[in-house]
Amino acid sequence: MELGIGVEEDTLNCEIEEEEHYSDTFITLKRKVRELIDSDNKSDVKSLGSSNGSLMAKSYKLHKIEIRKFDGELINWLPFWAQFEKIHEDTELHDADKFHYLVQSMQSHTRARELIESYPQTAENYAKAVKALKKRYGQKDLLVEIYVMELLKLMMANVKTPPDERRSVAKLYDKLETQLRSLESLGVDTK
Repeated sequence: MELGIGVEEDTLNCEIEEEEHYSDTFITLKRKVRELIDSDNKSDVKSLGSSNGSLMAKSYKLHKIEIRKFDGELINWLPFWAQFEKIHEDTELHDADKFHYLVQSMQSHTRARELIESYPQTAENYAKAVKALKKRYGQKDLLVEIYVMELLKLMMANVKTPPDERRSVAKLYDKLETQLRSLESLGVDTK
């Protein structure tokens, strides 16, 4: 059967089927390329920046961050927990793995390590171990006392030291600022 312009219906149907086949193949390949690009971006892109209104991907080769080991000293709790909290709040990481990282991040032969090792290393005990660790080392009021005592120690040490052996004003100021920043991170108004 001829359609009005000299083209047979079978030829037209054949061309339509070919076009649909090429279109389906194109869409499939386009999706696969997009998936490859997305998976590549997830592993390489560390930050997105804006330039001229468009997003530009930047990738960096960063060194691995070594997990800080906690030695059980109260003054070292804040820096330790600030780093470990990222692992603790990671919803994609299983609690058994989190527990393993927690044990690894405790310095050997310390009371903190003994506390953590007193719990069998299971997913169910991870939350209990963290709670016990926070109860012993993460009490805000106790940490405030520790940092205030450190401030007083700095001042007293500087007063007791003979004038020619005292820290420079700049070094003393830096040490004081460190303690004050720690207090601020605990919510204490230092002004």
